[in-house]
Amino acid sequence: AQQKEQIHHDLGNYNMVILTSRFAVRYFMDIIGKSPLPSNGRNLDWGVIGREPASFLKEYGIQPAIIAEVETGPGLVQTLKEKYDLKGKRILFPRSSLPNPYIKEELNQLGASVQELVVYENRKTPFQDLPREGIRKILFTSPSIVRNFLDAYGEIPGPWQILSRGPSTHQALREAGYDSEIFVL
Repeated sequence: AQQKEQIHHDLGNYNMVILTSRFAVRYFMDIIGKSPLPSNGRNLDWGVIGREPASFLKEYGIQPAIIAEVETGPGLVQTLKEKYDLKGKRILFPRSSLPNPYIKEELNQLGASVQELVVYENRKTPFQDLPREGIRKILFTSPSIVRNFLDAYGEIPGPWQILSRGPSTHQALREAGYDSEIFVL
């Protein structure tokens, strides 16, 4: 309750909120309340990575000003550079508990002041046995999922075709010794 009150109070101090996943949208909106936005947050610009977070945000009646079509951190930074005046802007960045300083560092270098806010925690799911048959492909959607899968199972079964969503996930697989095809939604 105290965090919600503080965020409500501080929301008007920001020019933009950036959200990089549907989870960030869901957990941040749970914190600030579904609707209506507090009056001090109604003039905010909203930026998201890709169509999925944009769609989730629209469920709360919010139309993002910036939608990065290239669904990566670098894609968001590039879109903001091209379409948004970052100089002197205060940006709130609700995110997961897994640190990835890229977006904050890049936007700070471009003249923005970025405040990160952890709104959800990434956790491993309970161990489950892998199916023995019927699997031909596996899609990894984040580097943390790659790490968690390999921690749990030790390896990716040889006959499975490996797909990765985005270059950071592709890179995590390469670093683990696996080649993958980048899957684009």
